[in-house]
Amino acid sequence: MFELQEGNSTIKKIFNRFWGLTAKELKMLINDRLAMVIAILIPIIVILILAIGPGGIEDLISSEPGFTGRGNPPREPPTIGLIDRDQTTLSVDFVNLSMDYQRTGHCAILFSEDQNELEVLLGKNQIDAIIIVPMLFEYNLSIHFPALLTIVIDTIDTIALQTTEVIISKLVNEFKYNHNFTGVFNVQYYRDGLPDKGRLIFLGSPLFFPLCVFSIAALIACQSIVSDIPKDRMVLTPTNKFEILAAKLVAHQMIMSIIIIIMTISSVLLGLEIRGSGMGKYLIYFMILFTVALSGVVWGLFMSAIAKVPLNALQYFIFLFLFLVIVGFFVENPGLLALSPIDNGENLMMNVAMRGEPIWWNLKYFGFLGIQIVVLYVLTQIIFLRKKTLL
Repeated sequence: MFELQEGNSTIKKIFNRFWGLTAKELKMLINDRLAMVIAILIPIIVILILAIGPGGIEDLISSEPGFTGRGNPPREPPTIGLIDRDQTTLSVDFVNLSMDYQRTGHCAILFSEDQNELEVLLGKNQIDAIIIVPMLFEYNLSIHFPALLTIVIDTIDTIALQTTEVIISKLVNEFKYNHNFTGVFNVQYYRDGLPDKGRLIFLGSPLFFPLCVFSIAALIACQSIVSDIPKDRMVLTPTNKFEILAAKLVAHQMIMSIIIIIMTISSVLLGLEIRGSGMGKYLIYFMILFTVALSGVVWGLFMSAIAKVPLNALQYFIFLFLFLVIVGFFVENPGLLALSPIDNGENLMMNVAMRGEPIWWNLKYFGFLGIQIVVLYVLTQIIFLRKKTLL
């Protein structure tokens, strides 16, 4: 019984000591009012720009220029579902031209007669667009009546949207050019997956929200260790660097949780539609950004541990931020993208929060983030133990 009481007393002391360290870190963060104001204002400004800024989804769909050549194949050719309901000479010519685009590497064509099947694949992000050649396609062209070509594009993935629209535009305009069709061609675009309101914030949130959350977390945390001054009183207390680092992590994550809640409430009030059922969708939305923020905090602590002066930590942050942005926009290697917290967060936001996919379909992205968080935290702890500035 005495040993049990002694054990409980030890646990209580450790908890009280840990909470005291966490409260100290929270107080230091909150006292830096300028940093806190900036940390809260940045995501709110981004949300306001997306919610009420000029432009909209229509700006993402470019107008159809005249045919000027196919150009080089894109790095990531879109997959396009094709339905030919006319089955005439002209419709077959359009199909053959589509196949030629596939042979030259400009796109991949998936033929089907079932529009519902293609729409399911579009919703699962397995294809990027659907082209439907309707009945009376050749007849309408022969009598110089506008021929309707229906195109359904997945507009949630804004990066793939640009490439897909360009390829389809070139395909349509080359067909018109080959047959000298002018003024008798009407292409109807349908944007799949977009809500009626808050379209721009819906499209922008998968990229900009993880980017903001990660950057704010990493920027604040990167000054956490290197900016601490020696505290002689630490020698007189039974605390250790394991507790100190854990307290810093918890304190920063508490601040980021408040920022994420503010972001979520603000974006929903301004029209963001989160896909899912019940209140659980908001919890999943919070979990995604929470995990991305945790990755940012750990990255910040790691940079702060290896930095010798605060300026070094800031330089490391700038390098990391630019590197992740470049990787996200210009790198296609899946292995390298798996290391990017922003890319993993974007995939989770896009697939789970925007498309409404079950979370277990996307567990690998949580896995990538989790492995990175654990490895970096362990490395940070090892480096922190070797530092002689605090204890």
